[in-house]
Amino acid sequence: GDGDQRPPKFTCMTPDATSSCFCGHAQRDHTIKGCIYCECDCFEYVPGPAAICSCGHLSKEHSAKRPHRCSDAGCNCQTFHSPWTCPCGHLWSCHITNARAREKPGAPPREETKS
Repeated sequence: GDGDQRPPKFTCMTPDATSSCFCGHAQRDHTIKGCIYCECDCFEYVPGPAAICSCGHLSKEHSAKRPHRCSDAGCNCQTFHSPWTCPCGHLWSCHITNARAREKPGAPPREETKS
């Protein structure tokens, strides 16, 4: 319901350079064009590379691109769903990632944000 979502400007946490993306790479490995190591087109925070979906597979076993379908051939999971709860008390699925874009890996973030 409406009580499950935070106001758009509310920041629960700020991912740092070592925070994990859905693709399994760190935020520092992403630029404004996406991940330098894979097909991922933008950083999307996931609570650790060992985050488990309700289908039983790890986040890294799901597509790095939305809607994050499970890559396991025998699984019918159409989207990653984590039961992880943020320190703010809301589920992972109630959040969006606003990551500051970087021109080059490891460079300081630009002021422009990408969600």
